Parts: sequence; C-alpha cells; structure tokens
Amino acid sequence: MLKSYFFIPGSHPRLIEKLESIQADVLIIDLEDSISATELDSIIGKLAFCK
Repeated sequence: MLKSYFFIPGSHPRLIEKLESIQADVLIIDLEDSISATELDSIIGKLAFCK
C-alpha cells in the first residue's frame, strides 16, 4: 500500500497551523537553514501540540 507524504516548509505559518486537518500518512516539516533562530523557536512552539 502506498503512503502519502506531505512536505511543509517550516517558514509557512499558515500550513503549520493547519497540520491537524491535513489528510496525509506522513507530515514532513522542513526546518531548513534559511529559517532564523527566532522563527525556529516560534515554529517549534507551534509544533508542541502535535502528537
């Protein structure tokens, strides 16, 4: 059986907010080097609710 993968750029806050509603088997959040340390802390804080 094939799995669905959804890649989300970490610098895209609207998609981060909608993680729970995305119907995919695997969510991959790209926390690349171009994200500043301040943004990274904020993104990780938003991801804290994910299980």
